[in-house]
Amino acid sequence: MRLLALSLLLTSAFAAQASPEKPTDAELNDWMAFLRSISLPIITEVCTPLLADQGDYAGVAAKWLETHHAEIARGRDFTKAGSPKDRDFDQYHANMAADFKQKLLAKPEASQRAICTDSLNALQKSIPNSAG
Repeated sequence: MRLLALSLLLTSAFAAQASPEKPTDAELNDWMAFLRSISLPIITEVCTPLLADQGDYAGVAAKWLETHHAEIARGRDFTKAGSPKDRDFDQYHANMAADFKQKLLAKPEASQRAICTDSLNALQKSIPNSAG
């Protein structure tokens, strides 16, 4: 449930980005990979120390980024194509990431830990041949 809330937070934050009338499932998957890649450095920064007893969060995150590189690139292209041309794409996402970090850090530690645990499980499940 917390992972769903995190996904909804990210999705609503970036919803205005790419809005073709009927994106394919593959385009949506790529878009979600791109969104996750934006938030992952922040989540890694917060979660690595919180989940030190559960393994190498940073290593899992790096492996996820490596194995999803193509999807992230396609998702970035898809998102950029649907973005308003009157704003700097990269700066907009940097601002969104900063806002996400502020909101994540404002949560109580127990909530952060729960979000981190859900995130770690989701990352492990989406890495081919992962032991997670």
